[in-house]
Amino acid sequence: MRFEEPPQFSPDKQEGKSGKVRRVDMNNPRTKEYWERCTPNLSLQINIKNIVALNRSSVYLYETEGEEQESRLNHVIWIHNNREDILTSTYRAIDMQEWKNLSQKQEVIEGVNNILIESYNSVLDFYNWNYQPKGFVIEGSEGFGMGAGKGAGIRIIYRKITPLIKAVEVGDIEEVKRQQKHIAASIVHELTHLEKDETMSRVMTEIASHVIQFIFNPKDNEIFNDQLEFSLIRIAENRKPDGQKPKEQKPLNLYDKAQYIALLITTYELSNHSKVYHDILLNDQDPNKLEALKNFQRS
Repeated sequence: MRFEEPPQFSPDKQEGKSGKVRRVDMNNPRTKEYWERCTPNLSLQINIKNIVALNRSSVYLYETEGEEQESRLNHVIWIHNNREDILTSTYRAIDMQEWKNLSQKQEVIEGVNNILIESYNSVLDFYNWNYQPKGFVIEGSEGFGMGAGKGAGIRIIYRKITPLIKAVEVGDIEEVKRQQKHIAASIVHELTHLEKDETMSRVMTEIASHVIQFIFNPKDNEIFNDQLEFSLIRIAENRKPDGQKPKEQKPLNLYDKAQYIALLITTYELSNHSKVYHDILLNDQDPNKLEALKNFQRS
């Protein structure tokens, strides 16, 4: 088997348990068997084969070899070609001009792919997941950032990883670290949805996934912590009397509500084990505990 070594952009790359990630030649006979094993569902197998056939120039397959586990294959597919009768109901193609520009920078694509696979590897031991998608599908839809996928893989919206693409392109190692930590925790979020067999986003279905996303890396996930802080600010502003609300203030969305409840549950649970968190809650006389949650989230 011939391997092609992708650029190593990730400083957080793990050897041993997570293993070394190497690209697999797509012409190897082993790849056909891989696509057939991606899912036991026959209709999904056909869908995956169609996606691979239509986007063959942007399908990447990687093998992770580790000292403590058998090697495994994972894929990254960039959707740039979308036949309406096959893919439109599931995926949308990345903007044609954006893909044209990016496709000429194969070393950047390889760097992003490598980081995605490493991020995925880093969360596998966090919990004994019953369902583990085989890879990622990067596509051009709007309205969300990442989605659990039982089809061709975990869905990532192109705009969500644009900051990572730019960081890899200019060699900004610190920003790559920030993005990778956020991506890993986001993968945990989506695996939690799959664990609970949740396919629709509602407040109640988002709570557990946000709890797990937070506790996976509560201190170092700067991007997610900024999101949590912004949600708490929005909630506080929405509680003001109508005349005091910002004119541009929009109604709370389901993620604002789910993140608030997730933080509340986590804080109350920790308060049973820590006097510090118990006092943070006790000192906030507001029944909504917004100030307590801000203090908890900053701690």
